[in-house]
Amino acid sequence: QTMKDQGFDTEKIWYRGTGTDERSWQPREHEAGLAEYYNESPDMANEYARRAMVDGRAANVRRVFIKGEILNEDAPVDHQVMEDILATISDMGHPVTGGQYEKIIRSRDTNFALQELGIALGVPFEERNRIINGALDQLGYGGRSYSESDGTQSVAVFSPESRADI
Repeated sequence: QTMKDQGFDTEKIWYRGTGTDERSWQPREHEAGLAEYYNESPDMANEYARRAMVDGRAANVRRVFIKGEILNEDAPVDHQVMEDILATISDMGHPVTGGQYEKIIRSRDTNFALQELGIALGVPFEERNRIINGALDQLGYGGRSYSESDGTQSVAVFSPESRADI
């Protein structure tokens, strides 16, 4: 069975710069929560690899395909998707109701809606992202993407099953 048959987007290559040669799952805590972070630019990945060098080992850039949809935080909010996220989070034991629910659903910007959702959860920052990413993972998303300051896209991948080295 090919990677495409397994649900991977084989049209888009993502890059991860590391200071190790390991291919094991190595998530780190960052803005979008505990995840592995990839960028669409090999140059950006090379920069991260240079920064991440450990114990004098050579920098490593991994190339991967990602499985599942990627929620684009820079896009206008898809209200049905946001309702699905809120329903899944509620099923996980974290209901959001009333004015907070309406504020999230009526958001125009996905990033703003996710920030408001995090605040509505009323838990520490790291836990917010774990809950939101867990819901996205349950809904079949492979990750969340956002723009870097240089204009490239990065993606936070939630689980090792959502990425495949190439």
